[in-house]
Amino acid sequence: MVAPPLIENSPPAERRPASGSELAALSVPAVLEALGTDANAGLPEAVAQGRFRTVGPNEMTKRAQVGPWIILLRQFQSTVVYLLLSASGISVLTRDYLQAAAILAAVVINAFVGFLTELRAQVSLQALQVLSGPTARVRRGGHEKVLPARDLVPGDLVILEAGARVPADVRVVQSAALRVDESALTGESVPVDKAVERIPDQEDSTLLFQGSLVAAGRGHGVVVATGDATRLGRLGRLLTETVSTRTPLEEKLEELGRQLTVLTILICAVLAAVGVWHKEDIWMMLETSIALAVAAIPEGMPVVATLALAVGTRRMVKARALVRQLAAVETLGCTTVICTDKTGTLTANQMVVTDLVLCRRHLKVSGDGYRPTGDITENGTPIWLPEDRVLVDLMKAVALCNDAHIENHHGTDIWHVHGDPTEGALLAVAGKVGLAHEALLDKYPREAELPFDLGRKRMTTIHSSADGTWVAYTKGSPETVLAVSTSVRTQDGQERLTIQDAQWIKNWNDELASQGLRVLAVAMRSLPEAPVCVDVDNVEKDLTFIGLVAMSDRPKRGVNDAVDKCRRAGIRVVMLTGDQPATARAIAQELNILDPGESEEAVLTGSQLDKMSEPKLALALKKARVLARVTPEMKLTIVRALQSDGEIVAMTGDGVNDAPALRQANIGVAMGRAGTDLAREASSMVITDDNFSTIVKAVEQGRIIYANIKKSIAYLLTASLASVLTIAVAVLTDIGLPLLPLQLLWLNLIMHIFPGLGIVLQPGDRGTMSRPPRRAQERLLSAAVQQQIWMRSLVVALAVLGAIELERCLGCGRVELTTVGFATLSMSLLFQAWAWAGWGARSPAVAKTAVFGSPMIINMCVSYGLLIIAIYWPALQAVLQTTSLGLREFGVVLGVSAISFALTALLSVLMRRRKS
Repeated sequence: MVAPPLIENSPPAERRPASGSELAALSVPAVLEALGTDANAGLPEAVAQGRFRTVGPNEMTKRAQVGPWIILLRQFQSTVVYLLLSASGISVLTRDYLQAAAILAAVVINAFVGFLTELRAQVSLQALQVLSGPTARVRRGGHEKVLPARDLVPGDLVILEAGARVPADVRVVQSAALRVDESALTGESVPVDKAVERIPDQEDSTLLFQGSLVAAGRGHGVVVATGDATRLGRLGRLLTETVSTRTPLEEKLEELGRQLTVLTILICAVLAAVGVWHKEDIWMMLETSIALAVAAIPEGMPVVATLALAVGTRRMVKARALVRQLAAVETLGCTTVICTDKTGTLTANQMVVTDLVLCRRHLKVSGDGYRPTGDITENGTPIWLPEDRVLVDLMKAVALCNDAHIENHHGTDIWHVHGDPTEGALLAVAGKVGLAHEALLDKYPREAELPFDLGRKRMTTIHSSADGTWVAYTKGSPETVLAVSTSVRTQDGQERLTIQDAQWIKNWNDELASQGLRVLAVAMRSLPEAPVCVDVDNVEKDLTFIGLVAMSDRPKRGVNDAVDKCRRAGIRVVMLTGDQPATARAIAQELNILDPGESEEAVLTGSQLDKMSEPKLALALKKARVLARVTPEMKLTIVRALQSDGEIVAMTGDGVNDAPALRQANIGVAMGRAGTDLAREASSMVITDDNFSTIVKAVEQGRIIYANIKKSIAYLLTASLASVLTIAVAVLTDIGLPLLPLQLLWLNLIMHIFPGLGIVLQPGDRGTMSRPPRRAQERLLSAAVQQQIWMRSLVVALAVLGAIELERCLGCGRVELTTVGFATLSMSLLFQAWAWAGWGARSPAVAKTAVFGSPMIINMCVSYGLLIIAIYWPALQAVLQTTSLGLREFGVVLGVSAISFALTALLSVLMRRRKS
């Protein structure tokens, strides 16, 4: 059925042109009729102008991004922040403005850091516009012209040639050896063929997509979709629809904040009831409530957590991982599944020749990328080229029958290909035996050619030489080259191609293809003189078969080891690719992602996934290791299905097609060198060396940072709970306030940050990658840790009250008593920081490194210095209402603190023994 043509005078709401996919299924005349376009003259100018007014420019709609003010307000959406703001408000009511300002300072510092981080992490859809190309060659009203790409409308006739960027979604109406690089969209490194008629087993072979690049050939196409209606535009919509989920740490901290809020309200309510019962002054009870709120909330917790993640980002930069969002550091530590794009992530995105098959011989080729260095060996022995005439002919053939060229970048060791990557790989292997492309062309200039086409699946070039002889070289699919070959090249010259020889070659072709390699056949024909007529029938016949050339997109260095480390760490690696299932399985086995004997359920195809409901998909993905024939929309669905099953998903990729899934994943990891701008901007982290093994290093750092954050939070909660218990017991026993609110704020916001930072700066246990990832549902603090917090807090609180009562008996006044309480609480908690630093160490050596490492020593010295300044510096004495302590008072502080530390150490040992 022919799609309805565009109706220029109909209202926009009623006007619905056929979609690009609908038009792709039609014949060329039907497409031109549906769009009102002439195959030679193009779209009439008046019609194009009217259509532009109706359809609009060929640009994607700019979605409204969240403004800076909204981002800033988000930083205050936390239970702990609400509690702090309430305490600050009460301080204002009691006219204690200094205290209110100090509490607000804690909130503002944390909000400022979070604001800057999220503002940088916003995804800019402008990166998509770069791919659309600035201009386009079109034919309108019978005239060829160059227009801005934004002025294109459906029906425009676009002229395409090698090197041009496709400016919109285009239906091919004329083609000559047209090949298109769609790697920016699909991630696949090999250009795909495009033609007027659909190519069997190749979807979308009649469509060119906006953002792709014409690699070879030429053609004409009619625009079928512009702006948001293009494939690129749909990817942009997917990107804006994805939702970034909260990290496990953020959820755990929010849960902890709610618990602290309930605890604070409960304690304040009890104390208020006691105060009413004893007929206490209401303002005194308000002051007590503020002191409790300040004591209960570890104001330094969000700051220390943020600083810990910032430290993690610095460490990862050294490991060549650039973190765009601080929370990504922690998320990596609990990652359970890594969904990774194959091309450019696991593999180098460069075709490399690995195998050569000559008559009754199999050779191996070494080397990386397009660099023309490496060895060719037979049974492990390097080949001496001058004596191997068959290999010489094969190398001459692949270099001369070639339209690409390779070069190194400004004299460096980095090589690039200009043209088809497959042909670049052939030039590189010829260079490995000393045959330079330019030198060969000088010696054997190309006189004529038969370009590649989809019907023949071959290309042939004809060359002359100084001695007056001519030779034709042919390369193409093994089936078609064998079909026109009658002889085979051997060391003795050429022999008749027997049925046995042909079958032997076919068997090798099947074997190499089953390994995921791309295989080409090469043949030649000697001509005594220049051919009279250069056509297929006269040239491509009676060929002499030379050999097979097999190539692949090789794994990057270190990928196999990185995959093995992921396995040991309990992280499942799932490869997503557009390859055929057989090819994907072979590559996955080479990368150690898939074991040779693994079940068929480990490899799923896109068509299988499309038929599954979400519950069935999540179940199938539990066993999957390889997903073949995957589209961008499927990648997003896969990530969501894994997340619905409780997995913490890291998604790696580099193409535009990966951006929505990168955004949706718990952590998106983009490639820095080969990655597109959009992929990098949609990600949480960028691997600057494009090496998969760097992700494993980042995971290790994420686990270490998370473990350190847990110990730091345990210490901060110990400090807060000790403060709460000290005040609560003192009020309930009618001793009076042992510490003032500003003193508690100084402890929580200033002094405790440094011991907490010392803990999070620890290098960590390097055996962390031998353990499975933590469960997303795992509590931030285990039952054992919570018991330790309560035990240590109670002992410290009793020690503080004991020191105060001892000094009261010795005749000290109120200022001296609060100073002794402040100093004893500070010193006791600093002792507890040492204890928490070594908590959970798997060996004495690890504990020693944690406790006596330079980060802990430096930060603890800073804290001791702050304590001395708070007690003895007159300026701070006036603010904190402290006084200088004499030798006796300070001796009491130090002695009581040491006793409390020894007691908690003893109780800790007894608790562990009882548990075991």
